[in-house]
Amino acid sequence: MTDVTVDGEHPVVDVRVLAAVIDEAPTPLWVIAADGNVQLVNQAAITVLGHSTVSDLVGRPSHRTLHGHYPDGSEYPQDQCPIVGGNGPRSQTGTEWFTARSGRPLPVVWSTRRLGLTGMTLLSFEDASDRVAGEKQRSIWNSRTIARSADNLGCRSRSALRDELMRHIHKSFRDPAFSVATLAHAGHLSVRSVQVLFAEVHRAPGDEIRAARMNFAQRLLERGSTVRSACYDSGFRDPGTFARAFRRHFGDSPTGYRQRLTASARTSAE
Repeated sequence: MTDVTVDGEHPVVDVRVLAAVIDEAPTPLWVIAADGNVQLVNQAAITVLGHSTVSDLVGRPSHRTLHGHYPDGSEYPQDQCPIVGGNGPRSQTGTEWFTARSGRPLPVVWSTRRLGLTGMTLLSFEDASDRVAGEKQRSIWNSRTIARSADNLGCRSRSALRDELMRHIHKSFRDPAFSVATLAHAGHLSVRSVQVLFAEVHRAPGDEIRAARMNFAQRLLERGSTVRSACYDSGFRDPGTFARAFRRHFGDSPTGYRQRLTASARTSAE
């Protein structure tokens, strides 16, 4: 890569050259601008994270786009992220959980390098799913054990199984493909068995999935997310479906809800 020099000693990266280089790289590469937004990204990174085009990513806040929330859905504060921020060592490496476009948590191994005086950071990463395969198998075994025990050990075990299914809902609801059928598959149960388990406590698994998505979207809007970001980040495939579901759940459109929040905040400030 060709550098332009300042005073003969401090390199400043030529962004056009950098863009051409990362486009050809087989390794997922991601360039974070000085303001923390995504500046450049290559096709390998787009593919690994499940996005469609560069325009899905460039200009968005890098931390929030990569992993604004932990795998359990709780917020991941940017000031705790070792990747975004230019005050650390020039080069760093580590392991993290990123979030794929589908909402699926993705374990990665990453490294960063600050680029001259530009304030930019070059991030490279790779999918480390194989490294946690053993942990996933243990989780599957535990789910199977609970499912097999439910019919034999009475109400307490059925309650434990419902709790396990609820944990899976709160872990996976951001995936647009997640449904009652995939929930049942994860618990090694039939869809009918899952419905019966929830009906015993006057609940429905589909309602629980929708409620998880709606409540998460509401929190995102309250934190300042756009309606479009709240839609996709909470597990909806398109804004129209999201708007209709939000109105049914909260009695207002997401746009109207966000406008009321903004007006309330403005009034409080005055």
